[in-house]
Amino acid sequence: MKNIIVDRSMTEKLREIDRLAKESMVS
Repeated sequence: MKNIIVDRSMTEKLREIDRLAKESMVS
C-alpha cells in the first residue's frame, strides 16, 4: 500500500514537472 501511495505522488510530481517543462519550451 505504501509503495502505491509513493508511486502516485511521484507520478503526480513528474507529471507537474513535465507540464512545466513543456510550458517553458513553448514560451
